[in-house]
Amino acid sequence: MTPQDRKQKGNIVVIDDEPANLDSLAAILTEEGYTVCQANDGQSGLQLVKRGLPDMVLVDVSLPGMNGYQVCASLKNDPATRNIPLILIVPNPPLD
Repeated sequence: MTPQDRKQKGNIVVIDDEPANLDSLAAILTEEGYTVCQANDGQSGLQLVKRGLPDMVLVDVSLPGMNGYQVCASLKNDPATRNIPLILIVPNPPLD
């Protein structure tokens, strides 16, 4: 991708408790022209979303404490954030 191709596409909040996942997603999305904010738990993620009203939220379903489903419910119940697109990240099941 050339610098001319890197036009700002939008802001995305990524919420995941695994640093490797956060780093990978942030690198991919940044390379594609998105601005990425990261949080490693549900509560911090909610604060980021409410403070910045991003264009999209990616959230891991298996967060400690407040899980991804609870984050989703909180965002969808708030009139200020209910229309933000949200993608739930579901981990792959272990291979036997």
